[in-house]
Amino acid sequence: MNSIIEPVAKRLFDGYSRYCRQSGLEELQYVTEEAYKLHERLRKQPGNKNGLHHVDEFLLLKTLRNYSVHQGEFVGEVFAIKLALAKELDLDLPKVCLIQKGVVKKAINYEPRLANDAKEQKKVKSIRGQLVDFGEYYNLEPVIYNFIVKVYELLISLKLSIPGEGFKELHTAYKKEEYYRFDHYVPLSPVDVDHALLLDNLIPLEKTLEKVEELAAPELDPWYSVGALDIDFSTFELMTYSESDYEFFSNAMLGIFVRDDDSYKVAMAVPNHIGVALITESGQLTGFNVNKQLEQLKKAGIEIDEAYLDLAPDELLVLSLVDNTQLFPVVLSKQDLIAAYQALISNASSEIKSSVDKSALAKEKLKKKSKRKQASKARKSQRKKK
Repeated sequence: MNSIIEPVAKRLFDGYSRYCRQSGLEELQYVTEEAYKLHERLRKQPGNKNGLHHVDEFLLLKTLRNYSVHQGEFVGEVFAIKLALAKELDLDLPKVCLIQKGVVKKAINYEPRLANDAKEQKKVKSIRGQLVDFGEYYNLEPVIYNFIVKVYELLISLKLSIPGEGFKELHTAYKKEEYYRFDHYVPLSPVDVDHALLLDNLIPLEKTLEKVEELAAPELDPWYSVGALDIDFSTFELMTYSESDYEFFSNAMLGIFVRDDDSYKVAMAVPNHIGVALITESGQLTGFNVNKQLEQLKKAGIEIDEAYLDLAPDELLVLSLVDNTQLFPVVLSKQDLIAAYQALISNASSEIKSSVDKSALAKEKLKKKSKRKQASKARKSQRKKK
């Protein structure tokens, strides 16, 4: 155990755990204080003289901490967002931490200037880049969240073993996000909803925050048994293509999935941490766990570009295997799949209707032709009788 780093790290993560569940800014002040202590102790470690100065979120939190210690208290409040609205808007975080803009401005101005103007401008730009607008306030909640995740990643990279329930909770949540291929960070963008509506749905945190539904443990995932493909990729080459080639290939893959009901249902059913492989020779479709598949490919010297791996919740990674030598990755949008499938059904319905209409027209013509023949025969019969 590193007696300098680990105790303060434990206090930081335990404090953050309490902040996530309890009211007021007291716990946030505690978190910023422990973060500053961790920064100072990291600076004493060989090769880490900058401590946490490379973390933009820390620069803002340190600025607020320094102002709080030397000038005045935080002026703001933490609110929970009503759970129904949070679910409706699919919010990343169920609460906001609102600090008055005037206080943040004073805190930034209070910070001692760096001697180097370029470094000073870069510092201030980094701090301002973390500010999330919320009317008369800034919402610090995304900043706090991302900061804690980055500290966790740093400590893991240093191979430190941090005791305490707070670190354990974050470690468990992080591993779940890895398994389900969720982003570890939340965006620094204002909540995309009218502020008046959001303000009407904020609840002062007077007691423990209502617990939000968590990700299921990987072992409980219905797709948990799906692994990597049972294929030797040592003979494969990862293919690249131009933008026009990719568009052509993507459309071709869409066509393959929507022309067969079973293939379409598979594509629509799998979550985005599960991909689908198409073995062109046999036409076989099989699922794979994206994380495990990437590990297998890496061992074979194949690294798929990150552009194919940053999947949105409604996107699907497809690997097309051609001639046991070529590997074509493509990302399909499930919205595009739905549109293509509906268009196919619509076209098929139109063709059937057209065919039925033509058949009915042909029958009508035959009927008319038969009536003309019968009339002709009747006239001839009448002439014969005369």
